[in-house]
Amino acid sequence: MIHINIYGLCYLIFAALHAIIRGCLKWKEYIPEKKHLKVIEIVPGLLLAAFTIYKSFSDEYQMCEFHYDCYEDETMQYTSITYGSYNKCITSNKFSNVIIDYYEEYGSSEECSGSEYGCCEISNSCQTSYEYNMSVSYYQNHYTLGRENVGMVSTYITKNNPEGDNCLTYNDYIDFYEYTEMNDIIMIYLLALYCYIIYYSIIVCINHCKCKGKGENGFEPVVQATSV
Repeated sequence: MIHINIYGLCYLIFAALHAIIRGCLKWKEYIPEKKHLKVIEIVPGLLLAAFTIYKSFSDEYQMCEFHYDCYEDETMQYTSITYGSYNKCITSNKFSNVIIDYYEEYGSSEECSGSEYGCCEISNSCQTSYEYNMSVSYYQNHYTLGRENVGMVSTYITKNNPEGDNCLTYNDYIDFYEYTEMNDIIMIYLLALYCYIIYYSIIVCINHCKCKGKGENGFEPVVQATSV
């Protein structure tokens, strides 16, 4: 399976759009040939290129697994979801953070205590069991034979009916995690492009005002001296 580095791809798109914008402005002679302006243009681009190279080599894309279904046999057996990540894989502790992030992004203001059917819950016990390499007896003592609802995590999303048909699945949270991670990377390059657009807009406005002050032909108007 061929994997395209998202940092490199984003930088190529950024560089292409930047070149198109700059080329159009140069063609229309909106950008004056001044050394200090060239420095302002080049330095941020070089810093972004260095950042891209660094992240491309330091943030290795990895395939992760999240274990959501397990049962007891002679040893613990697991069913997992496979996903890709530039960041760290989702651990049992990090899964709680993903749930909170989703709620803050899409959740409603209704509290669980005020809801007719309460809030959705999702189990985190299988991933915890896998991380700590629990034996069958240890898992049974802590989860299967333990107190009710142990290992369950509240999603803070209120149920729409007793069965909770609107409750999210593990795949939903994994997809959200991948989307958020990808979106954070893309936003870096979008922000850089926005900054260049604002910079060029300011340069064009300043250059236009100067040209307008000199007249249509670019010459400053001559003031006739009055004779005494």
